[in-house]
Amino acid sequence: MNSKLALRFSILILAASALPAGTSPSVIQLQAIAKDVLNNANSASAVRGATPRLTDLKHGLRDWVEAHLANYGENIPGEELRGLLNAELDDAGLQEQPEIDEFDPIDPYANVESIMHPDGIGNFLAITTGVGIQCGDDESAYLYEWTGTWTRRLSVEQNTYTEKEYTPQTGVTLHLSTADPEGKRTLLISGINPGCASFWQTSYNRAYRVSPSKEPVKLLDLSRIIYIEGDPPMQLRAEPGSITIQFPVRSIDISYPRTFVAHFALAGNNAVRVDPIALRPNDFVEEWMSLSWEDAAKWSESANAGSLKAWHSKLLPAENVTGDPEPWRKCGDGLYQIGYSGMERMESEPVEKTTPIGSAYFLVRDLGQYRFRMVNISDKEIGGCGPEYQPDDKAPTLIPAPQSHN
Repeated sequence: MNSKLALRFSILILAASALPAGTSPSVIQLQAIAKDVLNNANSASAVRGATPRLTDLKHGLRDWVEAHLANYGENIPGEELRGLLNAELDDAGLQEQPEIDEFDPIDPYANVESIMHPDGIGNFLAITTGVGIQCGDDESAYLYEWTGTWTRRLSVEQNTYTEKEYTPQTGVTLHLSTADPEGKRTLLISGINPGCASFWQTSYNRAYRVSPSKEPVKLLDLSRIIYIEGDPPMQLRAEPGSITIQFPVRSIDISYPRTFVAHFALAGNNAVRVDPIALRPNDFVEEWMSLSWEDAAKWSESANAGSLKAWHSKLLPAENVTGDPEPWRKCGDGLYQIGYSGMERMESEPVEKTTPIGSAYFLVRDLGQYRFRMVNISDKEIGGCGPEYQPDDKAPTLIPAPQSHN
């Protein structure tokens, strides 16, 4: 065990010896589990020091929080309760320690991240908790419904501790829609993979149908690489019949991220992606490239379907393609030419290599209200287009980011 982990172990031991009278047995048990997590950390370096014993820490923390809910009944003072619980965890040496670097194998602290009625809906309660791992926390989310007591309806945890399948998430948020005429709601839970150093991380978005007194049904599970900027980095909206997700992602022009937009219509227990899939013609081009052809065809005009399909195949996988953007050109009513020169595909498997693609000019039809269709693609500039066109520098948005009130 390295010196920083030995320090954490010492903190737990000292805190255990100095706990005030009346400390919950559950907190004492959390201390013991945290020590086990530390002892096992070196055997799990590939998964940030996480082992199945971390699940015991998550569940012990969750059960301890739930035991306090009965003291309040239906009216939960979320911030007050959160503060009291974290103060007790701090007394037990279980809160995050500034002396321990995030790059150390693991710091198994425990924290109550939030206790709140999601979107102010009083008969539902959302609780998020976090436990420390290397380079961040592994947060879990729980949804409760008031049925005379607080009944847990949904648990979202990451408990598969293998290098391929362990996907811890931080910054977890829950958005719950208003109810439809049948009392059904849409729940959107989002989080981001905690990273040690990069601004590029994987985002996770899961949507559920929540019906009165029933187990929620999963409608959507979407993951995408996100560029971490802004607070929060994702803008989200949940409505009874739809969900909307917006955040910055990698662009062909690797100097700047672009805005990713996903809008899903909900019908029964299905989520179907519908317009808009982008807010500007150039973002539409890149999103169109990233889709499977089955989906890209839905946003393509049929007249040139064969040629478009061939180009689509040539540009895959889109996430590996880079290029230099050319100036936009207007090509008639609602038509835009979006061009890229010097396009190439960077590949790392089976061997590292770069494959030249050349230039590509995309003819995009703007149907209004952020609806676009791919018309044609050529390796040469498209005839009949006008002079260079300069779009508004300010990118449009479907969901404005919250304003800071500092």
